Amino acid sequence: MTEVPNYSLGYQSCSSLIQFKDSFSITEDASSDCNEIAGLKSYPKTNSWKEGTDCCSWDGVTCDHLNAHVIALDLSCSWLYGNFPSNTTLFLLPHLQKLNLAYNYFNLSKIPSEFGRFISLFYLNLSNTGFAGEVPSQVSHLSKLVSLDLSCRADAQTIDKHALEGLVHNLTEVRHLFLDGINMSSVNAHVFMNLSSSLRSLSLAFCDLQGKFLKNIIDLPNLNLLNLGRNQNLNLDPLKFNRSSNLEHLDLSWMSFSTESVNSVDNLQALKYLDLSGNSFFQGLSVSITNLSSLEQLIISGANFFGGLPDSMGNLVSLKFLVLSDSNFSGPLPRSLGNLFQLKCLDLRSNKLSGQIPLSILNLTQLEYLEISENSLEGSIPDEVTAFPNLIYLYLSDNLLNGTLPSWLYTAPCLKEIYLSQNQFSGHIKEFQSKSLELIALESNKLQGPLPSSKFQLLNLTHLSLSSSNLSGVIEFRMFSNLPNLKLLDLSYNSLSLASNTTSCVNHILPNLTDLRLSSCNLSEFPQFLKGLKSLKRLDLSCNKIEGKIPQWMQEVGNGSLTYLNVSHNSLTEVEHFPRKNIEVLDLSSNLISGNLPIPASTINVFLISNNSFNGEVSSLICNASYLKILDLSHNNLSGTIPQCFGNLSNSLQFLNLKKNKFYGTIPPTFAEGCQLTNFNINGNLLEGPLTPSILNCNELEVLDLGNNKINDTFPHWLGSLPFLQVLVLKSNHMHGSLRVNSSKSSPFFSKIQIFDLSSNYFSGPLPVRYINSFKAIINLDKIGSTMSYMGVYAQRGSGFYTYSIGIVMKGQDMELVKIFTMWMIIDLSNNQFEGCIPEVFGKLNLLKGLNLSHNNLHGDLAFLSSFNVSDNQLHGQIPQGKQFNTFGNDSYEGNKGLCGFPVSKGCNIIEPPPPNVLEKDGSKSNITFGWKVVLIGYGCGVVFGMSVGYVVFQTGSHSCSSLIQFKNSFSITQTDVASSYCDDQSYPKTDSWKEGTDCCSWDGVTCDHLNAHVIVLDLSCSWLYGNFPSNTTLFLLPHLQKLHLAYNYFNLSKIPSEFGRFISLFYLNLSNTGFAGEVPSQVSHLSKLVSLDLSCRADAQTIDKHALEGLVHNLTEVRHLFLDGINMSSVNAHVFMNLSSSLRSLSLASCDLQGKFPKNIFDLQNLNLLNLGDNQNLNLDPLKLNRSSNLEHLDLSWMSSSTEIDSVDNLQALKYLDLSGNSFFQGLSVSITNLSSLEYLILRGANVFGGLPDLTGNLDRFQDHWEPLATHSFRLVAEPIEWTNSKIIGEPLSTHSFRLVVEPIEWTNSKIIGEPLATHSFRFVDEPIEWTNSKIIGDHWGTSCNSLIYLSVNQLSGQIPRSLGNLLQLTHLDLSVNQLSGQIPRSLGNLLQLTHLDLSVNQLSGQIPRSLGNLLQLTHLQLPVNQLSGKIPRSLGNLLHLTHLHLSMNQLSGQIPLSILNLTQLEYFVISKNSLEGSIPDEVTAFPNLIYLHLNDNLLNGTFPSWLFTAPSLKEIYLSQNQFSGHIKEFQSKSLELIALQNNKLHGSLPSSIFQLLNLTDLVLSSNNLSGVIEFRMFSNLPNLKHLDLSYNSLSLTSNTTSTVNHILPNLTGLLLSSSNLGEFPQFLKGLKSLESLDLSCNKIEGKIPQWMQEVGNVSLTYLNVSHNSLTKLSTFHGRILNFLT
Repeated sequence: MTEVPNYSLGYQSCSSLIQFKDSFSITEDASSDCNEIAGLKSYPKTNSWKEGTDCCSWDGVTCDHLNAHVIALDLSCSWLYGNFPSNTTLFLLPHLQKLNLAYNYFNLSKIPSEFGRFISLFYLNLSNTGFAGEVPSQVSHLSKLVSLDLSCRADAQTIDKHALEGLVHNLTEVRHLFLDGINMSSVNAHVFMNLSSSLRSLSLAFCDLQGKFLKNIIDLPNLNLLNLGRNQNLNLDPLKFNRSSNLEHLDLSWMSFSTESVNSVDNLQALKYLDLSGNSFFQGLSVSITNLSSLEQLIISGANFFGGLPDSMGNLVSLKFLVLSDSNFSGPLPRSLGNLFQLKCLDLRSNKLSGQIPLSILNLTQLEYLEISENSLEGSIPDEVTAFPNLIYLYLSDNLLNGTLPSWLYTAPCLKEIYLSQNQFSGHIKEFQSKSLELIALESNKLQGPLPSSKFQLLNLTHLSLSSSNLSGVIEFRMFSNLPNLKLLDLSYNSLSLASNTTSCVNHILPNLTDLRLSSCNLSEFPQFLKGLKSLKRLDLSCNKIEGKIPQWMQEVGNGSLTYLNVSHNSLTEVEHFPRKNIEVLDLSSNLISGNLPIPASTINVFLISNNSFNGEVSSLICNASYLKILDLSHNNLSGTIPQCFGNLSNSLQFLNLKKNKFYGTIPPTFAEGCQLTNFNINGNLLEGPLTPSILNCNELEVLDLGNNKINDTFPHWLGSLPFLQVLVLKSNHMHGSLRVNSSKSSPFFSKIQIFDLSSNYFSGPLPVRYINSFKAIINLDKIGSTMSYMGVYAQRGSGFYTYSIGIVMKGQDMELVKIFTMWMIIDLSNNQFEGCIPEVFGKLNLLKGLNLSHNNLHGDLAFLSSFNVSDNQLHGQIPQGKQFNTFGNDSYEGNKGLCGFPVSKGCNIIEPPPPNVLEKDGSKSNITFGWKVVLIGYGCGVVFGMSVGYVVFQTGSHSCSSLIQFKNSFSITQTDVASSYCDDQSYPKTDSWKEGTDCCSWDGVTCDHLNAHVIVLDLSCSWLYGNFPSNTTLFLLPHLQKLHLAYNYFNLSKIPSEFGRFISLFYLNLSNTGFAGEVPSQVSHLSKLVSLDLSCRADAQTIDKHALEGLVHNLTEVRHLFLDGINMSSVNAHVFMNLSSSLRSLSLASCDLQGKFPKNIFDLQNLNLLNLGDNQNLNLDPLKLNRSSNLEHLDLSWMSSSTEIDSVDNLQALKYLDLSGNSFFQGLSVSITNLSSLEYLILRGANVFGGLPDLTGNLDRFQDHWEPLATHSFRLVAEPIEWTNSKIIGEPLSTHSFRLVVEPIEWTNSKIIGEPLATHSFRFVDEPIEWTNSKIIGDHWGTSCNSLIYLSVNQLSGQIPRSLGNLLQLTHLDLSVNQLSGQIPRSLGNLLQLTHLDLSVNQLSGQIPRSLGNLLQLTHLQLPVNQLSGKIPRSLGNLLHLTHLHLSMNQLSGQIPLSILNLTQLEYFVISKNSLEGSIPDEVTAFPNLIYLHLNDNLLNGTFPSWLFTAPSLKEIYLSQNQFSGHIKEFQSKSLELIALQNNKLHGSLPSSIFQLLNLTDLVLSSNNLSGVIEFRMFSNLPNLKHLDLSYNSLSLTSNTTSTVNHILPNLTGLLLSSSNLGEFPQFLKGLKSLESLDLSCNKIEGKIPQWMQEVGNVSLTYLNVSHNSLTKLSTFHGRILNFLT
């Protein structure tokens, strides 16, 4: 019998629901989070609830139809708003099993305890409902709950220990528990220990959990989701994940946990979602994360990473969302990102990524969101017409990208938003084909040309921003009539002409436009079309040519919605009709407006009217603007008193500038409590003060400028307590009294001050030592803490950043700087009555940029000064010399008759040397040690401050710029071998930025002295300059040059002009590796101020005679660093160097062919750090005894004929670098070397060391991962720290010192070992000088880290490789090649995870290649050829994704080439020839995109050729001969091929036609196959570079009677082998082969005699002729010809 539903119960339920509905109002905002957070559509479900209808049919209501009970109520996202009553009729529904009230707003009501009545409930969701307060314990009564969600906004609710324990204890059925945001700070995380083992989801984000989180929760067998994010006090250590875990979703964001936890994350093989945002990863991104093959979402935002993105990112093949934003990642984007084919979202914004966007990114066809903005990416965007078919959002703004916009940008069918602003894109904007575009932001680029017409057809467009480019053309506003949705339009700062007189017919064409920016658009009047813009909120018409007054109709623009108006920098004269209603930002500055000051609306926030002609008094009505934040009335003619109400406005006012008016009277006496002022500027008025202490209420004050008034007062000491005051200007007033501080308080005064100007007052007494001691910001930059470039304040509502300005005095002239750099540090106490000594405390002010003490009564030492003016005093004595003092001109010293020495004309008749400069090297600290005594009689010393580079920009002298342009034009721009070889990627044509008419001080490589615009530094190193160096070059018209760097260009064997001697101010000269030749001029010795001189060149390119060298040694008394490598000194005795300056630190004379005995006193120079005498085989060093007092750190005695008795070398206890290459050590390595406890580099390249390779590890365990530079130059010998332990050499311990054994690459040319080429690459010898200052590299040739390297090749080392080498965990280079090492390769080498180069070639190693080498993920070079290695190639080598060189040839390897080899996408050299490999070559169409050389010859390989062989784009050489390959040769697509060697295989079929189109082909060897078809010789006419052709022993038919028309088609052919080619006669085409050296026509069917014309074949170059196995009858033709071989 069917049960009848109880409709009376149903009616009661419906009534309860109606009453529940009536408890709330319906407001859409109540469910706003539903759309934004949950991504669900909200709507008022209760609108369908009508009395008298069946409630079981209502939205959100589900009933049990057996008895009409309401069992489920889903009112999520239903717009419910109001207090939640504790007696609500909802609780009259006792049968509820499911209740969802999420995403409504219950107005911070408390969760009623009555929820505990729902005993049948198995699903309860009260998340994001606006509940607040304590979670009732009664919730724990709901014991049947399977899912509970009480999530709320952080800290909105709390739960006590009792309630949480009850909840955990009673909810035994719960599967899903979400308590995010509930404050649990009073609860220990231990309470969760007893959670149900059936738990699947646990979310406790933002709960402020305390204590240690229990590991057993992590191990729950059914747990799929765990969210512990934002619990910074929760302890997760030690946390290790188990392989048995089923976790799919893990959120550990914004927590503190160990990297050990992350390292075990690869155990979570089911993981799909991982969020580690907000944490620090000091060792970079853990590789374990990249092993998560199931991961679909990886989110790491706001983290702190050290290092770049690993290549192993490409392993995350299931990834759909990758967010790594704002996390400090650096380095290039890995190409492996192109492997993430399923990726939909890639967000890498706000990092430090550099380099180019890899081409592989075009593989990401599923990508919908791409953001890499705010990085340093460069180059062009990869392009392919059909790329990114699903892309919706493209954000690449704020980078250094250039080139034209990619073609796919215009065709991508789904694209909605394009952000490419703040880059360097150029070219035209093309037509957009996609109609889906909503936003286009291309501002701040270098785009040009007209706007494309398609832009005006993008119906969905809401934002179009094209400002700050070079777009041109005429724009009529009606062109925008098809853009009804446009909200923002910015065309500012282009070369566009906007038709401004468009008639009213265009009204309403942009009904939704809210933001219009037309700054600098050549407007001459207010555009008429503005009348129709009824929704406009922001209007910018600044920097145009608008004259007259604002028209009356402008008051109606925006229909009351206009809040921002900028009409500054025009020529307006009246502003009566400016829009007042609701205006918040009004900028009328820099016009011609006169009359009384207009009073803006009370809503005004920013009011700028500076630089006009307003007059009269300021009405106090302006103070009705109670929201006023920024007020600038400066540079007008306003008069009267300052309204006293300004002091009361200060609770909102931050920026008040009244400068340069005619205000008089007093400063406002009262500044209210809560004052917000940060900048108060009343400079240049007639105010008499005083300033009252009430200004201390302005606790945030940064700039206080009261200068140029009539204030008569003593110094306001109490200002020193303002904690943020950075600028104090009191100059040019009537202030008086002493600045002596009588207070005994220890608190610092003016600790943040950066500009302190008290000049031109009447202050007296001693200088304020206590204040100056408190200037912490000038003493130590670290305490400033500002990240801004300029001082200023942000206005609200995005209206901009307003910079502070200040007036300064420079060379007696008042100047206003409209921006104050945060790095600016100035003290001006001039023109007062200070007296006494100049205190040494000034020497502590390390960051001081300007100091003026002139016109006082001071005396004392000036040891601390680095830039100054002491003119018009009574100083006497010798002027200090050196890099800093030499920057000052004669005008700094004029008026002091007692001074002598440079730069004044009077010489010094004294014997003692000039005083040294305190700051000898840029950036070094002064210890105030030298004493240049200054005797002052009269009014004391004057010091006019100077600015550092870039702080103030003045117009540079046109003469200097013109000279530089002419110098540039003397050369062509060519990337020579010198630049490309020595400068690596750091070379580029710096002079490309040199444009006539621009400020040359901003050009690449040019530095100016901004006090007088002199060019003082020119660095054109590695700049591609090529050509003869003219002796009359305009370079010599730059007499103020102090530093000149021309290294690594090529001046075509020019002679160094003698005019270089004119640069008398030069302290640094580098002409190394510039292609200069001939005699070094003696005039170089005139540069007596040189601190560093580098004339290094290639050996014997230049010479120097005895006279010039003696002059150089004698005159360069200041030289610290002298590099003359390669200059031929064979005519000079080495004794000449005996008189070198005792201050010498670096001396490099390598490859100079020095003669005679080298003076021993050079070794004893106390300051000498670097000495390089390498490659001077005629130099006599015997007997060589080294002293313990020596400070030598770098010693090179390589390739000399010196005695190997170097036992005294252990006296050099400071030695870090020792090169003894090319010498012989018959008794092994000297024990004295092993006593050098500081040694970091030991180089024995090409030496003759007898004995085995010692166990090198144990005694070097103290080695640190850093090193100090040796001088201002060092050599670019690659090296880095290595940690060794328990190491012995020939039974002797190496004590506890640390070595860095270093390799110097050498040049190989056509080198062969046992008949096999030694790879195809060349190592280059690098000896490039690098500049060092303060232990930091200034040069551009090093990375951010050093590399450990061991190089012991080409010795006679024997025995086994020690296993302990595997302990050198920092090792990056290991080269033991060309020795006699035997035994197996130790597996321990797999521990060297930093290794990039491993070379064990040409030894006697045996056994298998260890699988552990697959651990070396950083390896780029693996070279094991010419050994006795056997077994299979390990599959693990496929892990070496960075590998570029793989050399395994001439071993005994067998088996197949593993498939994993296809992973090596970076491979360039693939050489495994002369082994016993079998099977086919692994195949994949797109394999080996970078492969250049393929050598697999002399194996047992078979099958057909792999498809990639014919498509690999970079392939040059193919050696596959002596195998068993079969099948046809297919068409080659690559045009780069130079050599194809396929002989001795089983190939058949005809030759592909593409072979005859390979223009670069030099060698084609196809002999001994079964190739067939007819070959006509003219088919080779497109191979002009072919030198060697071998078609012998095939089934080819060669047309032998080709006519003479084919003569000269192979002009470079030297070898032709046509043996067994079915020839019946001598081919006619031989006549044209004028370069032929070898000809083989054997085994054919040629009959009769050799034709007479054969005498001319090869044009006498023919030396080999083989015509054996034919049917010839006569050889008389060759009578008299000389052949090396004739058969």
